[in-house]
Formats: sequence, structure tokens, C-alpha cells
Amino acid sequence: MKFYLDANVFVYAEVSSERVGKVAGKLLEILEEGKFIGATSCLTVDEVVWSVIKDIDRSHGIEVGKKMLELPNLEIFPVTARTVSSALEKMKSYNLKPRDAIHVATMIENNVFSAISEDPDFDKVDEIERIDLEEAIKRLGNEDKG
Repeated sequence: MKFYLDANVFVYAEVSSERVGKVAGKLLEILEEGKFIGATSCLTVDEVVWSVIKDIDRSHGIEVGKKMLELPNLEIFPVTARTVSSALEKMKSYNLKPRDAIHVATMIENNVFSAISEDPDFDKVDEIERIDLEEAIKRLGNEDKG
């Protein structure tokens, strides 16, 4: 089963020293080990790079973007005009923000119906399931006791 990874997974792993950052880092380790297949959008790379630039600095943000592109077991989907058209409909149907709607449209277009995210806005969408980071770790059989 593929899981869509929202930008906050990568951002927390990179910039947070709190529990959520540790859990996000653990999830990315599990991805690298091949215990699940991850998917995301090229929009996610943009979001993560920009967040890291704001929180740390420009060169660090660029390096994080490069690391994302090289992550094993992570498929990065393109955003097309068709994706954006679908996203606009999702914005109307579910009162989503534009970026969230693009993520949802990307997921549905690529038959990925589970999103790992801390963003509760995804809970509005009938076609997908949002799984928070702690639950994702549990489902993957690697509960972090720390």
C-alpha cells in the first residue's frame, strides 16, 4: 500500500526537535528501509524547501529538496493542468485551501487514498483517509516508544 506524505512530515523531520519531529524522522527512516512505499507531489518539495529556508536558511532548504528527490521508495508525482482543474473542484466541494486541494487531487489521480499528515483539513475529504504521524508509525508496526 502506498501512503501519500504531506509536506509537514518532511518539515517536522527537518526542523522540529520536539516529539513530532522525532516521529517524522522515524517515519522517513522506515520509508528508506523499504517498509512502505511513499508518494508525494512536486508541490511538496516546493513547500518543504520554502519552510526550511524560512526556519533555517536558503542553502539548507536547497539541500533538503535534493535529499527528497533522492529518497528511496518515494514517488514524486507531477502537478498538471488536469490536477489543478480537479483541485479547483475539490476546493469547492470541501472548502479546502489551494495547496491542500492540489495534494488531494494528486492523490486521487494516482490512486493513493491514505495521507500521512498532521493537517486536519484532509479529514474533510471523503475520498481519502488522513493518518497522523503517531498512527502511521503504529500501522507500519514500528511504534516509537521514545
